[in-house]
Amino acid sequence: MALHISIIAPDRTVWDANAEEVILPSSTGQLGILRGHAPLLTALDVGVMRVRIDKDWTPIVLMGGFAEVENDELTILVNGAEEGSKINKAEAEKDLEDTTIRFNEAVSSKEKIEATQNLRRARARVQAATACLAADPGRRAAAPWRRRILRRGPGGLRRSQAWHGMVPRQADA
Repeated sequence: MALHISIIAPDRTVWDANAEEVILPSSTGQLGILRGHAPLLTALDVGVMRVRIDKDWTPIVLMGGFAEVENDELTILVNGAEEGSKINKAEAEKDLEDTTIRFNEAVSSKEKIEATQNLRRARARVQAATACLAADPGRRAAAPWRRRILRRGPGGLRRSQAWHGMVPRQADA
């Protein structure tokens, strides 16, 4: 038996399927959900949710909302959502550039708040589109969550291509 996931936006049901694992962008950081998870209610931030079905990961952009886990059912209520496979990467990157310019030109507090939210949405869309390209071996793109880490001092990190960018330093080898 798998984890049943429902993503509901105000205007439609975005996703309704079973999966093995979900990684949510909660307001306190990334939150992993597996089958048999304890009951939970959490606030979601703007970001990319990752859903694992079999061995494939599917990115979905969430525009903030709430998630509830109970009896192997994950119900997500969001302000908006978009599947990564339906995002045109070129358009998303152009939107990110335009949004960055508007962010840098914002003067009033209200403009800065709106520009910050728009920038976070644009970054999430580019991240999801890039992740979809990385999952398709016929297309070239690097997964956005892979980062090169440089060694930092005796207790630091080693140079590595890490999944989430955090690999503990091994003994000097």
